[in-house]
Amino acid sequence: VSSRSYEYLFTPTRILYRTGSSSNYTVSYFDFSGMSTTKSTDSGKGATQGTLITGASSIMWGYDANYDGGASASDYIFYTKANTGDDSYRHYNLLCAIKYDGSGETTLATYDTYFAEGDTVEGNYEKVFTFALTGIYFNSDSSVMVYYTKSIYENGAAKALGLFSNTLSTEGGLTFSTESEVKLLSTAPTSYVALGDGKGILATIDSKVYFVQSAEQGYKTPVIGRSVTVQAVIGDYVYYTDSDTTALYRINLGSEGDSPNETVVVAEGVKSDWLKLEFVGDTLYFFNTEDYSYVNYVSLNAAAEEGAKPVLLGKMTSADAEAKAEEEEE
Repeated sequence: VSSRSYEYLFTPTRILYRTGSSSNYTVSYFDFSGMSTTKSTDSGKGATQGTLITGASSIMWGYDANYDGGASASDYIFYTKANTGDDSYRHYNLLCAIKYDGSGETTLATYDTYFAEGDTVEGNYEKVFTFALTGIYFNSDSSVMVYYTKSIYENGAAKALGLFSNTLSTEGGLTFSTESEVKLLSTAPTSYVALGDGKGILATIDSKVYFVQSAEQGYKTPVIGRSVTVQAVIGDYVYYTDSDTTALYRINLGSEGDSPNETVVVAEGVKSDWLKLEFVGDTLYFFNTEDYSYVNYVSLNAAAEEGAKPVLLGKMTSADAEAKAEEEEE
């Protein structure tokens, strides 16, 4: 949820919010763990306010929609921050993590993370990186995939190296391994949708969507050959809209080529320009502009394969119901 310059994370005991600019973010919190749970309270008695992170240049947090009650990777907030030590003149930053309750603070990667034994900064500038976090995906309760770009300092300027992903485990303590890093693209996309768990990304560039699993594959063949907005990825299916229609489409990532298997899920009336579509299991909830903008729902598989029609959720007002009946009679 975002509002103006604030971005919020709601947890069982805290509300966290981000302020600042991309070069100097601060994460603050309201903590409600000290409030009474057995009686009402006035003026927020027992609640506390504090600061969790300062000086961050990029931040990633999120929710694990499939949390089963294990050691939760979604307890962590990932961020980058500038090096402020004695060698702050060097061109690198720190990749860090901390739990939302303030525990578990750790530096995941620093200037020598990619060094082999005996390497020095002076002789290995190509292994000294500046990170920028761009995405996050929770594979399971104990596994999270982080997405980031890396750059090096070469010939007096920053040189971008591309987009990378890395799978981190919380079992035995959160750690970062260079061996699990995957280079996805040499040229960063305009935007992308993370698929997680080693499946790659859906990358948009030049108004086309590509299914990318490694830098070797790169931008090979588009799976959607026109400008669209990806709304959700459920299983192997990608659901998306475009600006020319009010329809919802889907394709199966199991097929290659320029949308050979595009299917219309909802033919018209899908309102998505100001409110995100809500996908719950096999059901889509949306404002139907063909039904007086009332909330409708439809079974995704039934609609795509059998032509099921959207169903009104709730009841129309008498005036709208009468107007609709008159239109249908005409």
